[in-house]
Amino acid sequence: MLAISATLSPNQQGDAIANLHEALTRIGFGEQIPQEERDSQRYGDGTRQVVLLLQERFNIGTNQRGIVGEATAAAINQQLFEQGVFQRVSGTVLLADGKPARAVTVQAFDKDLRRLQPLGQTPIAPSGKYQIIYSRDQFSRAEKDTADLVIVVSELITAEVPQSRTLATSTVLFNAPADAIIDLVIRADVMATSEYERLMAELSPLLGRVAIANLREDEQDNPDEEKYKDISFLAGETGFEKNVIARLVIAHKLAQQAIQPEFWFALLGGSFYQYTETQNLDEQFAAILNTLPSLDAGTVDKALTRSFNQKEIPAHFQENVASWVEAFLQFVAQRTVGESDRPSFVRFVLEDAGIQNTKKQEKFARLYNQYKAITPELLAELEKDRFFTQTKIDNLHTSFRLADLTQGNFSVVKAIKQEFDVSQPAQIRILAKRSESEWVNLVTNKLATGNINLPFETRAIAEQVNLSEAEVYGKILDRQFRQAFPTTAFTGGLERALQNGGAHGLQRAEVLGSFLNRHETFELLNTSVDDFFKNNIHPDFQGLADDENFRLEVKAVQRVFKLVPTYEATDALLADDLHSAQKIYRMGESEFVRQYSDRPGFTPETALIAWNRAADTHAAALTIVADLKALEAEALPLALQNNNQNLSNFPNWNNLFQTGDLCECEHCRSVLSPAAYFADILMFLKDRKAKNPAQTVKDILFRRRPDLGFLELNCDNALVPLPYVDVVNEVLEAAIDAKGENDLELAGLTVIPADPTAAKTAIASAFQAAFNSSTNDDKEKIELDSDFSLSQVNPSDPDQWVVHGDKVTYLLKKKPPSANFFAKILRNTKAKADELRAYPQYVNPKVYDKLRKEKYPIALPFDLFAEEVRAGFQKTNLQRWDLMRTLKGNTAPNNPTDGDIAAEYFGISISANSADPSEKNLILNAAPTNSEQQTVWGVTGTNWSNTVGNVKTFLQKTNLEYNELQALLDLKFINPTGDIVIQDLNASCDTDKKVIQMLDAPKLDRIHRFLRLWRKLDSWKLWELDLVIRHPSIGNGTLDESFLINLFYFSQLKNRLGGKTTVEQVCALFGKLNTDSRFTKLHAKREDGFIKSCS
Repeated sequence: MLAISATLSPNQQGDAIANLHEALTRIGFGEQIPQEERDSQRYGDGTRQVVLLLQERFNIGTNQRGIVGEATAAAINQQLFEQGVFQRVSGTVLLADGKPARAVTVQAFDKDLRRLQPLGQTPIAPSGKYQIIYSRDQFSRAEKDTADLVIVVSELITAEVPQSRTLATSTVLFNAPADAIIDLVIRADVMATSEYERLMAELSPLLGRVAIANLREDEQDNPDEEKYKDISFLAGETGFEKNVIARLVIAHKLAQQAIQPEFWFALLGGSFYQYTETQNLDEQFAAILNTLPSLDAGTVDKALTRSFNQKEIPAHFQENVASWVEAFLQFVAQRTVGESDRPSFVRFVLEDAGIQNTKKQEKFARLYNQYKAITPELLAELEKDRFFTQTKIDNLHTSFRLADLTQGNFSVVKAIKQEFDVSQPAQIRILAKRSESEWVNLVTNKLATGNINLPFETRAIAEQVNLSEAEVYGKILDRQFRQAFPTTAFTGGLERALQNGGAHGLQRAEVLGSFLNRHETFELLNTSVDDFFKNNIHPDFQGLADDENFRLEVKAVQRVFKLVPTYEATDALLADDLHSAQKIYRMGESEFVRQYSDRPGFTPETALIAWNRAADTHAAALTIVADLKALEAEALPLALQNNNQNLSNFPNWNNLFQTGDLCECEHCRSVLSPAAYFADILMFLKDRKAKNPAQTVKDILFRRRPDLGFLELNCDNALVPLPYVDVVNEVLEAAIDAKGENDLELAGLTVIPADPTAAKTAIASAFQAAFNSSTNDDKEKIELDSDFSLSQVNPSDPDQWVVHGDKVTYLLKKKPPSANFFAKILRNTKAKADELRAYPQYVNPKVYDKLRKEKYPIALPFDLFAEEVRAGFQKTNLQRWDLMRTLKGNTAPNNPTDGDIAAEYFGISISANSADPSEKNLILNAAPTNSEQQTVWGVTGTNWSNTVGNVKTFLQKTNLEYNELQALLDLKFINPTGDIVIQDLNASCDTDKKVIQMLDAPKLDRIHRFLRLWRKLDSWKLWELDLVIRHPSIGNGTLDESFLINLFYFSQLKNRLGGKTTVEQVCALFGKLNTDSRFTKLHAKREDGFIKSCS
């Protein structure tokens, strides 16, 4: 077992703790140590309790209860020594003069052949005594019962990188007894002397008759002119650094005025004195004299302590520290108020207060140098002296307080005291009411008359901001007093506003001003309004304490003032109804800065600071709200539970947000859910103004997407996945059915009854009737379940209600001039994910009926139901056209024509009614009239053909590329005479500056029908379709039903001949070979490039 060493504390684990457990067991405390802590070698609660018991039994006084520190370890080791478990070596270490050694370390070793085994070490006691306890287990040979002792004394010689120097070593004490005594003496030539003593010893023989205080360090060494470089010479002669010798010289110079040189040598150590080659010693001495008043007693004491620790001056001077510090303070006090070419600020203040007595001036200077400020302790000392009357004390206090606030010299302080008649500290607060212009005028006038000197350099700042130095310092004074007394400054701004027309953001400005003037202790930045109104309000204002509106206005002012601590800025924000950090934060940084950077009380910089403060405050409030949940009674310790009446007003979760429940919320319904983020986005947009400030961004969004306002914030809408294309289609359907043709008319339902039961009955009946009414034929109908709920959108609007059901949600609204309610489906997710993957939940039949009949643009008409049938057949690897041909009958509707079968083969929609604008009819039926072509091209007006003839417009309407347009106009079916040409209006490549000439209704009809058919032919080139149409045995130049039927067989034949068979090759089977030339890859075909370069 080893000796116990400090420090051992709870939660430590390892061999040292196991050693502690064994030691405690041997001295009779083993039974109380838990076995689990023994096994794990852990310092747990059980071990701590045993240590506490030991400390109490042996009366060990320590501030580390339950921790094995130096005193506790020594007590344990002493007990083990007395039991014979440990052995001990002790003794005394003395210097050669018989004084006890200090600041040394004593180490004990067991001497073996060619090696020393460490047994322990200890710092020397102030008396020079030491004691080291060790165990037999520490011997290098465990079978030995006694040690061969060697004691070594050393000292630390460097602090940065610890190194030690041996001062004394004892002879070997062989077979040392269990309690050995070994005394040592450090030889005089071994123990180091102080730096000061070494300096004096080295320099004295070299000085001759020159006193140390008279040593010089001039720019050059010229005895004829009495210029010497003494410091350089002595540094070279002795090896000491120049700064050390200069420090010694200045110490002796200071000693000529007061106190002995050892004190000054110690004080000038560290960073206080920095030697410089650019100043001679006299100049450095003068600078130090001027700096001495900045040192207080604590700083001097620390400097002396540092010097003693580093052995800069003899240790026996430690007993002089108290007298040295007192002498220093007295010396500085005398210099502070003494005659000088540059009187100190303290002297000016004393004379201004009428204190001319030198002794009293020195007394005050002595106290001020001690405390370095006008502290309550300093004032108490002055009040004990009858000479210092209360008037004089107030005057002194006022001057120093003004100096702190103005960062100024006495000329500034005196000017303020005289200008504003300030002689008492309580009057300083009222100065904060002064406006910025008053401060600027004061500084400007006094500076012009020479009555003040600016306390610091302001020229650089003035040039940067393009202001005069007087204006800059005047603004600094205004800011200083405003920051020192923010509420008073606010009151001053309020009073000026009332004099100049009134406040804009305050409802009861005059009352608030009177309240603030009467209650000087009320601070807008940190006073609790409720507590102050309850406990501290003046009796004259008791009525205001009961006025809830006034209380709320004060709270609003306080909230805003904390963000913008000036009256002007606070008033501007309150006038715009921005009365909280949340409102400011939700405006957004850029918008807030843009709106308020040039408003009264703001600059772009302060506006940005205000917004950032609001953001931080808002974030902190949210964090506190979450944390307060933990302050419910069940989670609080007994001392803080809510049955304590003193905590009835504590801001916990219950009295801020009312009582919650014990049910755990689903994540999709929590404040972290997608629905919560969506709501937060809407709130964000609500706080963002549009270009037209009368509208918000949310208003514009809802005008485009009104459905977003009716999204149910539930789990299905948040988490149930659905195809993105369904969402896109819902938006597009809403845009097409902008008039609400799909809305169900609830005939007879003109008013929603006030009684909830009657209202639900009336609505259920109205829906049942609507489903059976012919008025609502071909509309989307989703039945309501019996247990639906009803809510009013806006209490002030009786014509908008929402019906929530498990299958559907309806918006009930009125559509003038009808008096009936109409039911619009609100698209909320009411189905499962697998159902939505199979088929969209909402389809507006009115929209697709409209799309089925539209002729423009070229992508229409769109027959949704035909496309659904084709998609369904594809899933079964069947072709609808094949079934139509196979199952063809003799009666409708199972008697499709060959043209219908051919159209279905190419994916062309058909209709039994020839008048319907099906794709088949649009392609095969010529419509060469102006009115018909205006419809299919989507243009109107007398110059409609010119509109279509603009190349840019034509390409947009046909979805062609410019190369394809050129190839199109090369086709003989399209342009048989070649009169359709492209004219360039200028030499650019801008398609808006090109027109197609000679277009008319018949030509556009051919182009329109040709392109519609070409879009249905996968991978066919334009010229290939032109070739087939013009082939005598296939199309014979006519685009009609016969050609479509022939094209059907032609395509089947081409497919059977294989994928490499071209249209041109198949055409050769029906007639002569094609001999017409066309652009090929060898001849720069039209499809690959412009006719002219566009670079």
